[in-house]
Amino acid sequence: MGNRMCAGHAENAELIGIFRDFYTEYYYDEIEQLVESYPQKQRSLYVDWRDIYRFDTEIADDYRNQPKRLQEYAEEALRLHDLSESPSLGRANIRIFNLPDVTDINKLESQHRGQLIQLEGWIHNTSDTSPRVVEATFECQRCGTLTRIPQKNSDLQQPHECGGCERKGPFILNQNQSEFCDFQRAIFCDAAIMTNDPVSTKEIELRLEADIAGMASKGDYVRVVGVYSLEQTNDTSAVYEPHLAAQSIKKVVPPAITASDSWLKDGANRDSENEGDATALEAYVIRSQQVINRSSMMSETNVKAKLVTPLIDLLGWNIYSPEVVFEYPTQSGSAEKRVDYALCIDGIPTVCVEAKNLQKPLDRHADQLSSYMRQVGADWGLLTNGERIQLLQTDFGAESPNERVVADCSVGELVENRDILENITKTAIEV
Repeated sequence: MGNRMCAGHAENAELIGIFRDFYTEYYYDEIEQLVESYPQKQRSLYVDWRDIYRFDTEIADDYRNQPKRLQEYAEEALRLHDLSESPSLGRANIRIFNLPDVTDINKLESQHRGQLIQLEGWIHNTSDTSPRVVEATFECQRCGTLTRIPQKNSDLQQPHECGGCERKGPFILNQNQSEFCDFQRAIFCDAAIMTNDPVSTKEIELRLEADIAGMASKGDYVRVVGVYSLEQTNDTSAVYEPHLAAQSIKKVVPPAITASDSWLKDGANRDSENEGDATALEAYVIRSQQVINRSSMMSETNVKAKLVTPLIDLLGWNIYSPEVVFEYPTQSGSAEKRVDYALCIDGIPTVCVEAKNLQKPLDRHADQLSSYMRQVGADWGLLTNGERIQLLQTDFGAESPNERVVADCSVGELVENRDILENITKTAIEV
């Protein structure tokens, strides 16, 4: 027995030592920043799984298969990290991100229980952020002895008996001596729900705690890393419900949605039982409004990265292929100009897209986009500052072809005016 305990302590010390060496080599500066910001501004150290893999492949694989065990060693190593005059990092968290693959939610099985996995999809709904007890302190009503019980599930776990009088209570929760953290639930689903395909749609509950609680918003497309967990529905049930105990969550650009998908269809044609579900266009609108509300002074670069590029992707254009050309060159007299995006079919520009910063009104820039369209021979143009959108079309009915604004609306009005965008989807342009 003693030999086994010694062996266990030796293994623990070895793993903690490995993580300390890893931090020194890869995350020394990040830990210094955490020390300066903990706990008011920052409570977690975000660790790229690929960094662990580069440092020690065996530890990286173990982290995926036994995340709770390895997490304990990683966080203990963080608390022991040697920084001069460092305050205690106390309950600082290690949050893993960037696993090498995404798990298909439809293929999750009981064999994944306890594993660290990565999912990608939509946040369909969320709860408000609420306090949750993580370490409950119970006071015996007979003798006043305090007993601390870590809380791992949603149901409050009480002591079996008092450590003082050895009786089975009664106990009351001493809130002043208990530890709480923020907590949020979110319903995560695969992309099928955004295309009104209820047959292939699957959902799972995300549980977000501490500094990531509140980071999930309805309509977000996210990549989330967490531990796949099972929880008994009640004390006598043999059925367990799955959830993902999230370690990290990040908004990402959704995959391309083609014109045949449901967001371009008339709302009247949608399945009545799915009438309340967000479509991909609605999700884009919600996400864009959130981005705009968080940053009312957004540069052109940020407008393109956060609002325009996702919209082009949504229209079915593959931004990673030659059909979308960034900074497409045009010639104006002896000067070379560049249009922000050219959407091409067989290498020929068909749609010009020009972005401006969030504060710029669009009217004074329509002539600039018209010039680009004329120079490259594109029939369509899209002008936007992220908050407002104008659609231009070449009018071949005039004595000489000219470009005119055929639609003008805010991002918030896109759902009611979805036909505006339908004209410039890849599918519509190819017809």
